[in-house]
Amino acid sequence: MKKFLCMIACFWLLAEGAGAAEIELMTPADSTIPAGSVGNISAGNESWIVRSGRVQLAPQLDSRLGSVSDRDVLKLGLFAASSGGSGSGVVRVEVRGMVRRNPFSGGFVVAGAIPGSALQTALFTVVGDRLMATIEDLEASRIYQIVGDLQTGVGMVTEIDRRKMPPALHLPPLVPGVEERKGEETP
Repeated sequence: MKKFLCMIACFWLLAEGAGAAEIELMTPADSTIPAGSVGNISAGNESWIVRSGRVQLAPQLDSRLGSVSDRDVLKLGLFAASSGGSGSGVVRVEVRGMVRRNPFSGGFVVAGAIPGSALQTALFTVVGDRLMATIEDLEASRIYQIVGDLQTGVGMVTEIDRRKMPPALHLPPLVPGVEERKGEETP
């Protein structure tokens, strides 16, 4: 009986891991992509920005991202290995939960986390032809911000060092409660 239960448990564990797929969403862009194709996406020059670069979004990124399952792994080639900064330039994000769709905007959101890292989050938002993603790894004190145009397939990624950011940027927004705003006119 023990042998039978052990076989069932092993089969279940293998089946659980076999369903996860690695899905490539972007690669570092080569220098031949014209600057005008990025639209109004540009890099800043603040001291906390480690590096910025262009990325080439995968074809049909919106349908690839919109059809992910819990525990799928998203592969993001953000920077070429020789571009400086920390790490290899490739970030993997494990999807956590289901794709959340908004019927009003037609967009959707995918949440995830970096496997093997205790303090991190990842959030991908697609609305229309636009992608916005934020990947935060608190252990490495890094934030990756990604914006992209799904029509042209061109995006921009920025790597941020959280330790160099001014403290005021880490405060939550001050939003008055509903009870406090009753009877007040808003500008």
